[in-house]
Amino acid sequence: MSEAPVPILELTGVSKQFGPFTAVANVDLSIRKGEIFGFLGPNGAGKSTTIRMILDAVRPSAGTILMFGSSNRRTASLHQKIGYLSGDMVIDEDLTGSQYLDFVGSVYKVDRAKMLQYRTRLVQELELDVAIKISKYSRGNKQKVGLVAALMHAPELLILDEPSSGLDPLMQEVFIKLIQEYRAGGGTVFMSSHSLAEVQRLCDRVAFIRAGKLVGVANIDELNQTSVKKVVVTAGDKQLKELAHRASILKGATVGETSGKELTLTYSGTIQPLIQLLSKYELEDLTIREPELEEIFMTYYQTDKSQTDEVTS
Repeated sequence: MSEAPVPILELTGVSKQFGPFTAVANVDLSIRKGEIFGFLGPNGAGKSTTIRMILDAVRPSAGTILMFGSSNRRTASLHQKIGYLSGDMVIDEDLTGSQYLDFVGSVYKVDRAKMLQYRTRLVQELELDVAIKISKYSRGNKQKVGLVAALMHAPELLILDEPSSGLDPLMQEVFIKLIQEYRAGGGTVFMSSHSLAEVQRLCDRVAFIRAGKLVGVANIDELNQTSVKKVVVTAGDKQLKELAHRASILKGATVGETSGKELTLTYSGTIQPLIQLLSKYELEDLTIREPELEEIFMTYYQTDKSQTDEVTS
């Protein structure tokens, strides 16, 4: 019987204290080769602190972190395998984009021609002008140069902290495509993000952290099941009354206010049953809004807590 593969990244009982303040408390995570793992939570939850501990920029107060099976994360050979994009990236703005990428690329012991070829493609895909100084870059262009620097040496593991921050919607689509291609080539991604659409399209699993404590880890399908969508329906008075009644007995639906010709309800679960119900009516308008990350997080947290209470009661 073959042994289970060693996780690319593994955190066991990881905690971080800053004086009396607990930034991260007893976090356990295991990231498998070839998956895209999302690390989610509100601002100040401990995401960036956890990433800094993974990179050994900050030492844990307790617990162990293994990367590629090793606890020594300061070796040059290990850093050859990693690409990193910081959420608060600092770049020497006197350099041009090309000069900065030359500098970053010089530390990697890889095939130079191959790296340059991939770098050129990334620059073209992201529509980045690397001939001008970074001081002239917008927030989005600085993010682009950081993405190129993280990806161009084709690392085995990408660690991304809010990777699409500052990118316009078109470039967000390009980013998603590049990450999907990277994973298809065998790469592994650990990323924090505030973009729900990005998480749902990219990630295989997600972890939730709140006030430094890990709430849980879920497959993205489980997350989608837990997600609560807000639905606003506009229809005639008779249609609206009948729809409100039928929606009230639909699993996952909670009927809210009716105002004039509008009915508001919330819905969780797979979307097909709701669409099947709505298709029976002549609607004047329909809006289905995906929840904000914070809403999904709190729904998952409450569900997780209620299940824990049932087990312990």
